[in-house]
Amino acid sequence: MLKDSLEAALDSTLKVSDIAYVKNQADEYTFRKVVTTSRFTSVLILLDTKLNPDTVFFGEGFQMLSQMTGTFANPVNIGRCMDDLSPYSHYPVEDYRTVYNMLLLKKESMWTLLGFTSCNKYTGFFRIFNDGTLHVCMSLEGQLFNSGDIINTETFVIMEGTDKQQLLEKFAKLITKHHPPLKIKERPCTWCSWYAYYDHVRDSDIIENADKSGELDFIDYIQIDDGYESHMGDWLEYSDSFSKGLDDCIAKIAEKGKRPSIWVAPFIVSGESDIVKNHSDWLATDMDGNLIPAGYLTYGGWRDLPWYVLDFSNDEVVNHIHNIFNFFVKKLRIRYFKLDACYWGAIKGYLFRGNISRIENYRRGIKAILDAIGDDAILSGCNAPIWPSLGLFHTMRISDDTERNHYRTAQKAKETFNRLWMNNHLWINDPDALCIKDLDGQHVEANDVHLQIATVLICGGVVTVGDRLTDYSKEDQALLRRIKDYTYYVKEVTADEDYSTFTLNLKSRKERIKIYINWTEANQTILIGQNSVNFMNNEPLSSEYILPPTDTLIVIEH
Repeated sequence: MLKDSLEAALDSTLKVSDIAYVKNQADEYTFRKVVTTSRFTSVLILLDTKLNPDTVFFGEGFQMLSQMTGTFANPVNIGRCMDDLSPYSHYPVEDYRTVYNMLLLKKESMWTLLGFTSCNKYTGFFRIFNDGTLHVCMSLEGQLFNSGDIINTETFVIMEGTDKQQLLEKFAKLITKHHPPLKIKERPCTWCSWYAYYDHVRDSDIIENADKSGELDFIDYIQIDDGYESHMGDWLEYSDSFSKGLDDCIAKIAEKGKRPSIWVAPFIVSGESDIVKNHSDWLATDMDGNLIPAGYLTYGGWRDLPWYVLDFSNDEVVNHIHNIFNFFVKKLRIRYFKLDACYWGAIKGYLFRGNISRIENYRRGIKAILDAIGDDAILSGCNAPIWPSLGLFHTMRISDDTERNHYRTAQKAKETFNRLWMNNHLWINDPDALCIKDLDGQHVEANDVHLQIATVLICGGVVTVGDRLTDYSKEDQALLRRIKDYTYYVKEVTADEDYSTFTLNLKSRKERIKIYINWTEANQTILIGQNSVNFMNNEPLSSEYILPPTDTLIVIEH
């Protein structure tokens, strides 16, 4: 069995590397390394072995936008922004590919999972070589060590089984022992401003949609997503587009019986911000103590550049972030926060003055925010480092941003399906906003609407809409209400291996949902059970349905 050979290789590698280990009753490994200056690097190789180059694998990413599959000989990118390629990596390595946190291997009918079940201080990763070589590693970047220091690593497990879903659920349970999930009292249904207005949103746009939201009883929150701040980092200094500040918008939202939600990127500050100009000692530096923007180390960001990163080993920074969120909660009565650009709080290459790791810097920042907002608020992560976020968020974005085109819609669907196992275990999954209406420069086809809706239903997490609310017809409103209702009833999801057929069992309902996705360029014939209706229009379906290329059918079976 592969598990046995991997464990033997692990034992052999650790002996060569002078790394001790303890194995607990759950078969989790904890590693210990004594630092000697002559034989120490910032990366520990825990396992070095050789597999068949044709071994099929799936590998997780360090951050939201990265996933990989294929074989060792031929890796295939799933995500748009891979951790080990440009623009996120300025120095891609040609000899191997890198995946993080969890690696799934398949041999015939057997699945083998190698994964890290904790992430408090360091992060685990895997090197995938074309010839079949596999390295399991632990990254220690962000800290300086002295001879004699003792490093206790994160926990690691090797598991196997014939049922991939059961294997992932068992893995999730091990993770939650180290990182208990936050309790959430509700699953928010939200209108998000970003996908209709992006950073050009004005206070009048928010108010117009808040006015319209009064007709849409399924929407709970109105989310102001970027555009309100003068610069990244100056969250309480407002842009010209919000000349009256946020108070007026918040009041208009409340008048319609809705609740406000706000977007913040807490780890980054623009070069034009007050913090860079007056508090440069709050910022992380390179390993030589020089102040450098994030773009020197990784992808520099998408607007208001350059970005710098806050150093949460500094108590003044912790107090600063605490005060910002305390203002949002107590003055503006905001209880739902979307945190974006989270990845930058844990990027490789920065040194923190308190000699903490990059993972510790990130987790300190989120914990400061949680302390400020209280137990009854909702914290949602976006563009986040996945494992460093464990136990710190109520909801988590698990796929790329929505765009109104087929390529992005299909990409997002696959990313979401690969992370279904996280839902209701690590947090509530967020598959991003439904966008079913056209926008200037973006046109959404019917097949992409079907796949977007299917993805949200299968995800069984939170529901967000991103179109201008004034664009919705009465039929659109009824459809969105039905999507929300059914999504929150999803109890159990099963899927075939290529994600072409899904069965959704529902709580407190006698019916179930079947979803068929045609990933091909040819028609497919779908056999339909009796008493079945099309989810999109509630019309009865005949016993056979011709599913067009790249289209999706959502069936309610009574």
